Amino acid sequence: MNDLNPTAAPTRPSVPGLMSRLLGYLEGDPDNTTLRGDIFDLALAAGQFEAAQEQAAWVLGRHPADPRWRHRRAVLSMAQQHWLEADQLLRGLIAEGQDDPAIAYNLAYVDYSQDHLDQAAARLAPLVDTHLDRVPEALALWLRCLHRQGRVDDGLALFRRHDAPAPAPVPSPSAFGVASLLAVDADQIELAGRWADSALARDAQQREALVAKGTALLATRDVQGALQHLQAAQQQHADDGRTWSALGMAHLLVPDLVAAHDAFTRALQLMPSHIGTWHGLGWCEILRQDLAAARVAFDAALALNRNFGESHGGLAVVLALQGGTAEAEASIRRALKLSPGSLSARFAQAVVSGDLHDTEKFSRLAREALSQHPGTLGKTLADLVLSPMQPSTPGRPRA
Repeated sequence: MNDLNPTAAPTRPSVPGLMSRLLGYLEGDPDNTTLRGDIFDLALAAGQFEAAQEQAAWVLGRHPADPRWRHRRAVLSMAQQHWLEADQLLRGLIAEGQDDPAIAYNLAYVDYSQDHLDQAAARLAPLVDTHLDRVPEALALWLRCLHRQGRVDDGLALFRRHDAPAPAPVPSPSAFGVASLLAVDADQIELAGRWADSALARDAQQREALVAKGTALLATRDVQGALQHLQAAQQQHADDGRTWSALGMAHLLVPDLVAAHDAFTRALQLMPSHIGTWHGLGWCEILRQDLAAARVAFDAALALNRNFGESHGGLAVVLALQGGTAEAEASIRRALKLSPGSLSARFAQAVVSGDLHDTEKFSRLAREALSQHPGTLGKTLADLVLSPMQPSTPGRPRA
């Protein structure tokens, strides 16, 4: 069987017709387990789980010990996110001596999906060392384990070992994609862009590479290029907070404040503890001149961590714009004590001094401050929004 995506919906109009033909053939040859396997694979790939279950039940009812069909049944459980059932089926196959690398990979996938990351990595290591040609997604899944654990440097080192000159086999597009996100989080933007390009050259829809490339382009102020890649990623996976947050920043820099507000709001629904996204929303509200909403955003950031200078600096901007000079100056002092290079605190100082009384000038300078590259004094507001976040979906099961 081929790579299977348990969450994929039918995308080819020919699937219903092909399924109908195969079922017609089956009526004339009901004992043909090879044909039943083709029907199972097609149904699973199309998300028709009941049809896949019918085939597995028929075969296993007559051949309950068949390892290939028990593995198929485990993959169906994975597609349905019935992780405990899949875990039992796969462990049973391994316990009886089945050594197909796809079985070990799928058990690692189940471990990853249940956040048993060390256990998943332990299963993946020998597969990457000896069977990467047969389970090319094993490297990508191992990288995802390290990414989710925040072990960015370890992930980069692992990928570099497999991205040496003339490697055999060449890392999969997914491995390049995950590695490119790791490079973004390591602030190695040029490397992130290069690895994302390698992924997208072989799979133009590799979602993690699209996010990494979009983020890298945003860091270099190519806002339109960033939007193109991030929107493509969002269309594939609408529940990825990282993508929504980066989209919010891209829209903020266009500027499209309505789209930015919607994107930041959606991002915070998915990852409410990401301080940088609260900053992005706060600045969006400032530019929308909704100071009450901006204060709510920066207060939320401070509730998550009161030792972050940019949160105090953002609040200082709001207080200054509301005319609370004394409160603003107190927040400025706190911001600069925590982060001497705080852009938002310097911005608040300019508001307090009256240097930014012109609305158009204020908006223009605010967007410029948001998009500037990091310097020796610390990260910009855009960097904070794009700072490391949890990666999203796991790899695909093998069958």
